[in-house]
Amino acid sequence: MTQKTPLYQVFLVLSGISFLIFIFLYLLVSKRNLELIEAYNQLEISGSKSFGTIKEFNLTEKQNLKNHIYTYSVPDETGRLTEIVEYVDQITHKKLRIGDTVVVTRKTIQLLGKSTLISRINGNTNSIPHNILIEKFSLYGVIFSFLLSLVSLFMYKRRI
Repeated sequence: MTQKTPLYQVFLVLSGISFLIFIFLYLLVSKRNLELIEAYNQLEISGSKSFGTIKEFNLTEKQNLKNHIYTYSVPDETGRLTEIVEYVDQITHKKLRIGDTVVVTRKTIQLLGKSTLISRINGNTNSIPHNILIEKFSLYGVIFSFLLSLVSLFMYKRRI
């Protein structure tokens, strides 16, 4: 007669592993978002002015809200061009055309050990971008792992 692993032990191991993975992912993304928000807040104070060239424009509509998305190239400190994608407000959108040169504020930051160039078009009042979707996904993963561990503990009590 072979011994079988009880189902609650399998669920408990899976929930423990997934909890560790999702809590790590949540903490990593939350830290990155906080660093990005702080860097964008400091951008207007300590960033350097530069010129960027608008390459592309896209218009998206979510829940009857129009989002103007511009892609532009900005040189970093070494002169290498970097493409930046930015949501632009309605007033700034009316001033911009593809091929135009715009004044931007740029700064190179260290984000999770990687050098990253952040930039904003001067006069743009739209909100700062952050990865709320990934943060929510990882938080839902933590909740799912917790619920899975509760199910395994319930199964242990009932010896299923």
